[in-house]
Amino acid sequence: MKYKKLLFGLLAIALQVNAGVSIKDPWIRETVPGQSVAAGYMTITSDSETELTGGTTAIAESIEVHEMRMQGDIMKMRKLEKLVIKPGHPVTLSPSGYHLMLGNIKQPMKAGDTIPVTLSFRNLDGTVNQLTLAIPVKTAANHDSSTHKH
Repeated sequence: MKYKKLLFGLLAIALQVNAGVSIKDPWIRETVPGQSVAAGYMTITSDSETELTGGTTAIAESIEVHEMRMQGDIMKMRKLEKLVIKPGHPVTLSPSGYHLMLGNIKQPMKAGDTIPVTLSFRNLDGTVNQLTLAIPVKTAANHDSSTHKH
């Protein structure tokens, strides 16, 4: 099992170098039986301007980029067609802001699982790059939130 995680990690590093995109601290929130969606979080940096447009995984029908934000006293969520990543300006996907929405998941995701996910990025010239990651599933309580201020 450790070798499988190491292999996925090396694959992710190689793809990050090729795409010019770097991912830090990716995780997917654990789900409960019957839940049809899941959320993914991470910090993304890029060597050049690029757009995160979504992704794919065998465990869900879709991966979309979403944004949550307050409008008055109401928290609203909406789908984004793209999320712009500018060079030198990391973008954090977090529970209270931008995040990945995995739609119509096929089974519950349990803490300790690792989910293969391929993210799609579009460069300014229209070139599409894909980045494959092995993302760990965690509970919100088990996620290292030392970098987040609540």
